[in-house]
Amino acid sequence: MKDTAWRARPLALAGVGNATGLVASPRDIAAFGTMILKGGIGIDGRRVVSQAGLKAMLTPSVTNPAYGRLWWLNGSTFTVRASGRNEGPLVAAAPADMVAALGALDRRLYVVPSQGLIVVRTGAAAVDKDFDEQLWLRIAALVGP
Repeated sequence: MKDTAWRARPLALAGVGNATGLVASPRDIAAFGTMILKGGIGIDGRRVVSQAGLKAMLTPSVTNPAYGRLWWLNGSTFTVRASGRNEGPLVAAAPADMVAALGALDRRLYVVPSQGLIVVRTGAAAVDKDFDEQLWLRIAALVGP
């Protein structure tokens, strides 16, 4: 990851509880997703995250079965978010094995092991409340369920 750094947050995001944020290019985000997809192995073939560490990140937490350690897990029967408890997976149209890193302004990294798929979304915050669902309906039409 060559275009990634911790930077001071813009004033518009200053109140989120941390004065700095990780800024990464879409290519670097995809490289991070590739490392997750390859079980903790980096693009250069070296282990970046131990197998135990990766398993811990992607294991449902006791309080929220849809959340591991900083990763959202799509295969749960319910999701606990700020809006409350929601029945069903995080994104119904996405594969059950999809895991997601969800960032500020609707920035996303989705990793789908069963399809060898990495999806990166950057840019402005989504206007539509069902953006993730609509995105995955379109992806499924292209690559299959």
